[in-house]
Amino acid sequence: FLENDDEIDASVGSTHARIWYDYERREFWIMDEGSRYGTRILRSGLFIEVPGEDPAGVRLQSGDDLYFGQAGLHFELS
Repeated sequence: FLENDDEIDASVGSTHARIWYDYERREFWIMDEGSRYGTRILRSGLFIEVPGEDPAGVRLQSGDDLYFGQAGLHFELS
């Protein structure tokens, strides 16, 4: 995301959230790094709040829509 005056980009911090791959479980996970505007997952029409600074994180599924503040992206595994 760009560091400019755009309202959507401004809602995403440079250390907003972290996504990682757990090799033992063969799964992707996400955690919010204590961001100001939060991190959410839209899955099957329902929002899941990603807890701030929870090292356990939330497991991602293919097809999830991720929202970092007001900015969003689609997570798809192929």
